Amino acid sequence: MVRRIILIAAAIAIPLVVTLAIRYGQQPTATFEQAIQQQAGQSEQEQSAKVVILTTITENSGGQIYGEDRQGRRFRVDYTGHEFEGPLLVGSTYRFVGHVHGQGTDAYFHATQVYNE
Repeated sequence: MVRRIILIAAAIAIPLVVTLAIRYGQQPTATFEQAIQQQAGQSEQEQSAKVVILTTITENSGGQIYGEDRQGRRFRVDYTGHEFEGPLLVGSTYRFVGHVHGQGTDAYFHATQVYNE
């Protein structure tokens, strides 16, 4: 009897856990403009929610990284995470995880993680 209850509970719990992990486990993918709008709706004391921006590197020289999102908006990326495996190559696309600082033309993306696309 106990064995049957455990099997039924597992049959219900495992798909539920997988569904929740898929739905809530990934950070939302956004454009730079969407990240700016999300940051603008928060108070100064709140840290902006982290987002993922698919970024194609357009310039990487002298510690300055610039990229374009999927809408073609060019922006500066300030990457402060762990050392990335290999160089961030111009023309390659990466998934940067972080949040926006600033507004308008002074806005930049503060990334704390980067992944190959």
